[in-house]
Amino acid sequence: MKHGVQVGMKIMEEMAKEIVIPDLKGSESLEFLKIDYVKYNFSNIKINAFSLPNTSLAFVPGVGIRALSNHGTANISANWDVRAPLFVLYNSFAEPMEKPILRNLNEMLCPIVMDQVEALNVNISALEVLTKIDNYTVLDCSLLSPPEVTENHLDLNLKGAFYPLESLVDPPFLPAPFELPENRDSMLYIGISEYFFKSASFAHFVTGALEVTLSTKEIAEIYILSQPFMLQIMATGPPVVNLHSNNFSLEFPAAVIMLTQLQNSTTVEHIVSMDFVSLGIQGGSLWAPILFLLGITGQQPLGVWSEG
Repeated sequence: MKHGVQVGMKIMEEMAKEIVIPDLKGSESLEFLKIDYVKYNFSNIKINAFSLPNTSLAFVPGVGIRALSNHGTANISANWDVRAPLFVLYNSFAEPMEKPILRNLNEMLCPIVMDQVEALNVNISALEVLTKIDNYTVLDCSLLSPPEVTENHLDLNLKGAFYPLESLVDPPFLPAPFELPENRDSMLYIGISEYFFKSASFAHFVTGALEVTLSTKEIAEIYILSQPFMLQIMATGPPVVNLHSNNFSLEFPAAVIMLTQLQNSTTVEHIVSMDFVSLGIQGGSLWAPILFLLGITGQQPLGVWSEG
């Protein structure tokens, strides 16, 4: 909260310097000097410095966050013109004249500051909730419900879903509800559900991000034959992430296909393909049931099952 106050005050101080203040004109009567009027005109008013040193934030249940501040100060410069009889007695009536002028200035500045705060709220509300992650996906971090405010904390229920860059269609599964622990001794808690990871894997799978093809040129250092060769590595389904207590598992169905092009032919043929039915990581160990499909020209593929 204190850090939030410091950041917010710096923003307010910078915003105050950019405020365009209209000219202030008026007149006041000084009865004790029997002067009917004192005309004043302040133009080119600028805020050079603005400070709210005693500011605090507090949670208000059912309302939001309340900001409390007092003893604010501002350094203001202006071109001013004061006209009145007996102006030579300026020092005598300067102090009583300051009060009405400051009152008028305060009445003019407060709405301007409030407008700036409201504009800040509007800008925050209009911030982009879609963040481009890579050339394939975007992340939606929009609020699913209004922030929940209690006396001790603020809860933000964010969507946290990945989408293909060109299509904001929800994935074919729903998020399961979950709750943060009641014991809240730390300043910040972040909860991430399986839906976050599953939507990421689904979006990357449907966009083709989990597929790569290596040509002869790219693997020339390890390929010694003369005929053209290609190696395709691809996911055959969306990777599945399962979260457990103090652990997680990852299932990654994938395939590796080796292809070649025979001499004097435009036909591309399989040499061998390996289907990883489920390449998994769990508890720090790697396990992979593998189905080998050995393709031989003119022959039926030979299937070999292996699990390791």
